[in-house]
Amino acid sequence: MLGCVILNKKERGVTITVGLTIGIILSFGLVSRWKEDRDAYQKKLPGNYDSNQTAYGKTLSEPPPESIQEEYPGGRVLYHVNEANASVTLPGKASPKNIWILTTNNGSYKFVRVEQAAADGNATDTLSLYRGAEIFVWTSPGTSEDELRDALPEDRYNLLGKNELRGCYLVQFREVSPEGLPEALGELLAKPMIDKVEPCLIE
Repeated sequence: MLGCVILNKKERGVTITVGLTIGIILSFGLVSRWKEDRDAYQKKLPGNYDSNQTAYGKTLSEPPPESIQEEYPGGRVLYHVNEANASVTLPGKASPKNIWILTTNNGSYKFVRVEQAAADGNATDTLSLYRGAEIFVWTSPGTSEDELRDALPEDRYNLLGKNELRGCYLVQFREVSPEGLPEALGELLAKPMIDKVEPCLIE
């Protein structure tokens, strides 16, 4: 028959303290391991900068530059175009070397279009950032906001309001893709009531 071990008050306190300490250490280790596994998993998700894939499973042959990754941490690459052609090039602009369409976790805009111009001689690659789903629209004199709204196909556009500082309207387009911005600019400019359109440059 086993003897009964009786601990005094001090010994019980020490035993409880040791038990709590071991429990905290084990819990901390488990949480740290869980965070490491979670971070490793998230880095491999399609669209993440280190995943080598876009969010739609296409090859991401070149991630956005480090400056973009730092500006939009946790962002995901929806599309990447290398050596852009005319269909994805903005009107009046030279075809860029790379285009990335990002969805962001921070900042003022949910979608960002990043264009990287080809290096010219000894110059470094130049980056241009645009809102990925919005454009500026100037209407002809006498055109009301309601008239503009009625002229926009509801399945492709949404009139967000007027930019008083620029004296133009802000229009959202739904086709968030490399082709989406140039197509929206061309389609809206073709409407008789619209005098001018511009991509929303992020400065």
